[in-house]
Amino acid sequence: MKKLIEEIGLKNSFLVTSHIDPDGDAVGSQLAMASLLKEMGKRVVILSEKPIPKKYEFLPSAREIVTRLPAGCEHQVAVVLDSASLKRLGKIEAYVDGKFLINIDHHPTNVHFGNLNWVVPEASSTSELIYHVIKEMGVRVGEERATCLYVGILTDTGGFRFPNTTSDSLRIASALVKEGADPSKIATQVYLNRSMDEVLLLSKVLATVEIDGGIGTMYLTRGMMKDMKVNTEGFSDHVLQLKDVDVGVLFKELDGRVKVSLRSRGKIDVSMLAREFGGGGHETAAACLVAGELSEVKKRVLEAGKRLYGRDNSDQ
Repeated sequence: MKKLIEEIGLKNSFLVTSHIDPDGDAVGSQLAMASLLKEMGKRVVILSEKPIPKKYEFLPSAREIVTRLPAGCEHQVAVVLDSASLKRLGKIEAYVDGKFLINIDHHPTNVHFGNLNWVVPEASSTSELIYHVIKEMGVRVGEERATCLYVGILTDTGGFRFPNTTSDSLRIASALVKEGADPSKIATQVYLNRSMDEVLLLSKVLATVEIDGGIGTMYLTRGMMKDMKVNTEGFSDHVLQLKDVDVGVLFKELDGRVKVSLRSRGKIDVSMLAREFGGGGHETAAACLVAGELSEVKKRVLEAGKRLYGRDNSDQ
């Protein structure tokens, strides 16, 4: 962290970015980091491959996140947050090529792709790490950054439900509340803010639930998403609500590929399964992109899951 702070002080222009399909931790950590850099007098652009989910638009300065670099924009440093590899950046990978890379992350599968890598798997979230940077620099967190960082910690711990909820994450969340983050307002925006289209789409996804040897699966086809511009973040968590499911999998059909989102109650490390297909993540939440048709990818992932976790083939 001290080397990170030293490098920040030496540079003047920064690109702050994160992974495709940004979640609460990606958005919150980017906004807080960018705010810190701007307070230091740095030139900053926050770049996202796609627009952030609408439920995070309430965050301070969220409108400053762009999906295209402004004309003539140059940056000395690319700060990549919450991404285990450069592949997780999607098209943005091209914009960080050749730049000094600062890699700040908490995924145990991080491949240390940066010129400077600060990877702390024990942290609940990347937002937790940005909090430590701010405190180490002796800068006041303030209400706006506290709100952004609280969202990151809240969402990556699953509302303080996941095993990565630690005494440190709870202590930091408490400190952020003291700085002005409003837990009730934030929870309402994040968890009670779905559109009718999102609810209708979720109902279609839940209708596809199957359980095979303790592995619960759901799928989302391109046809189901037709004419719907909705964010599907959080859909993959729902199958874990079933008492007989230890591992939950959501297959999301894309153009020639399938996004596989994996969730676990904590007894099983789903990052092992994600790595089998070139992905990564945490023990309880991981993902990968697999080329192929949905039915074929589903079959391959289930077979690999049963082999890794010793599951039988009995349908329930």
